[in-house]
Amino acid sequence: KRGGTPQVGGYMYLEAAQSNSTVSMVSTLETAPNLEYSTDGVTWQEWQHTTADGTHTFDTITLGAIGDKVWLRGDNPDGLAFRQEGAEMPNFSNFVMTGAVKGGGNIMSLLDKTEQLTEVPDYGFAALFAIVGEDVEPVLLTPPSMDTITTIGEGGCASMYAGCTSLTAAADMPSLTTIGEACCVDMYSNCTSLTSAADMPSLTTIVDYGCRDMYHGCTFNMSDDGTTLNFAFPTPPITAGETTYSTAYDVAQWMGITNGFTNQN
Repeated sequence: KRGGTPQVGGYMYLEAAQSNSTVSMVSTLETAPNLEYSTDGVTWQEWQHTTADGTHTFDTITLGAIGDKVWLRGDNPDGLAFRQEGAEMPNFSNFVMTGAVKGGGNIMSLLDKTEQLTEVPDYGFAALFAIVGEDVEPVLLTPPSMDTITTIGEGGCASMYAGCTSLTAAADMPSLTTIGEACCVDMYSNCTSLTSAADMPSLTTIVDYGCRDMYHGCTFNMSDDGTTLNFAFPTPPITAGETTYSTAYDVAQWMGITNGFTNQN
C-alpha cells in the first residue's frame, strides 16, 4: 500500500494509556531479536539497540499522547528466548515500559511479520512482559491478542506476564489445541488484578506440567473462603501428561492454590 495508507495489518501494538509512556526492550540472547517498529502505521524502521556485557538494550520509544501507538513486527521464528541445554534459566527478551500501556494486535507478528506462523516455539515468549527487577513498573493493562496460536512449545509462555499486577485480563487463546511441557508455568503468576482466566475452548492436550502454577497468586479463581473454584476448567476433556487436571484438586494445583481441596487421584 502507498500514499500514506496504514500498513499495520494485524500487527501487535502497544498503546499509551498515559501521556509520555515509554517502550523499550532488553534481551540477553546471543543475537539480538530482529524487530521493526512504526509509530504512524505507514513508515517502518529497524528497532535499533546497543550491546554491552551480553545485553542488548533497544532504543526507548516515547508515546507522547494518550492513544499514541507503536506497532511491532519481526522475523524471529525461533522465538524471543532460548534455553541452552543444561542451563537453569533461559536467556530471554523482556519489554521494559513506563507510564500505562495497553497491548493489542497479534503477538505473533513479533516472530513472523507475514503473520503466517501459528506455533510458539520452545521458550518463544518466556518472560516477555514479566516484571524483572525491583525498580520495574507493572504498567501493562491489557495483553496483545493470542487468537491465532494453535500450539505452544516447551516453556513457550513460561512467566510471560509474571508480576504484571496492572493486567486486568488474560489473553484468550481460542485456536489453541496443544500445550507443551512446562509451557505455561507461572504465565500469569501474581497478576493480582486479573478478573478471569484465559478462554481456551479448543484445548485438547497438555504435556507434563504444561500449566503448573499458571495463575499462582491470583484470586479471581477462588471463592471468598478459598475452597471453591469460580470457573470450570477444563472443558472439553483433556489428554494430559504427568500432572493431569481431572479433579478440582488438580485444577487448584494448576492455579497454585490447593488449600481446601482434597487430592482425589
